[in-house]
Amino acid sequence: FLHGGDPLTVPTESLVPSSIFCPSHLTESELTEGPSIPVLVTLRASYKAGVIIPGVRELHVGCICSKNTKVQRGEFYWDNVEPLEQQGFTVTPIRGRAE
Repeated sequence: FLHGGDPLTVPTESLVPSSIFCPSHLTESELTEGPSIPVLVTLRASYKAGVIIPGVRELHVGCICSKNTKVQRGEFYWDNVEPLEQQGFTVTPIRGRAE
């Protein structure tokens, strides 16, 4: 699941800058691996008393347990975050463990 974005009412093609996402870097299996979930995140900075307060949003990403009773643990890793960081975004944690 994905929680925390804004309603998406425009074509996703207009939302993804080519500097952040380039399908030529993906393998064929990555392109055909289930549907992606486009999300729109609006950031609004504020200005008060001569100080700019940057916009901050949180996205909650998770999964739903299956009927499989076997306990599975997995690690996750966000890769290719450099283009996002160059745009001023921060992704934390970059590496983690799901139980």
